[in-house]
Amino acid sequence: MNRWRLVEAFCLLLVTPPWTAFAADGLPKKYPYDWKALENFPVAKWFDDGKFGIFIHWGPYSVPGYRPGGRGYAEWFPSNLYRDSKDFYPLMKKLFGAAPPEFGYKDIIPRFKAEKWDPDAWADLFARAGARYVIPVGEHHDGFAMWDSRLTGWNAAKMGPKRDVIGELARACRARDLKYGVSYHRERHYWFFGRKQMVSGPPHADIAEEIRRVPAAAGL
Repeated sequence: MNRWRLVEAFCLLLVTPPWTAFAADGLPKKYPYDWKALENFPVAKWFDDGKFGIFIHWGPYSVPGYRPGGRGYAEWFPSNLYRDSKDFYPLMKKLFGAAPPEFGYKDIIPRFKAEKWDPDAWADLFARAGARYVIPVGEHHDGFAMWDSRLTGWNAAKMGPKRDVIGELARACRARDLKYGVSYHRERHYWFFGRKQMVSGPPHADIAEEIRRVPAAAGL
C-alpha cells in the first residue's frame, strides 16, 4: 500500500474510532498509531468498490479565494499572506482596505458567513454525481474549526457562519447513504503561520504584532 493510499485509509479511520477495525471474522481488532500498523489496516470493501468520492476544502480562505497567478490552492491563502507580503498585502488593501497587522487573517473570519450554505443541496448533488463517500476538511492548517468545537472558540459555530458545518453536512450525507469522514490538518498548523517549518516555531512578525494588539488571536 503506498503513502497516498495510507492517507486515504487514515481519513476513513475518522469515520469510526481510529484505533479499531474489524478482522475477517467480524470481530474488532485494535491497531496502534503508527505507519507499520496502517500498512496492515484493511481498506473497507465499500471504499475499494466506491471508486468516486468528494474531498472538500472550504473555510475563511474562500472569502478572498486568491491564488498567486491563478495557480495553486486558495486554502494556502493564510500562510501565503504572511510569507509573500509584496503580493498579498496590496491585495488585502484592495479587498479589505487594510493589511496586516491592522487587518489580518483573523479579521477575514467574520466575513466568512456562508449565507447560501445548504448541506442538503450539496448532498443531493454528490449523490446524483454518483459519489459513494464525502470527506470535508474539518480544520485546515489555519486553525479554524468548521464544527462546534469544544477545543477552540475559533470555530464555525461561534464565528462566521455560526453553524456546525461539519455536523450539518454529516447528517445530510448519511441521510442519503453516503459514507462520511472528516480530514483534520492541524499537524501543519504551527509552521503554517510560522517563519520556519517546525512545531512551535516563531510566528511571522506581523502575526506576533496582531496577537499583541488582540490577545485573543493567539487562540487561532
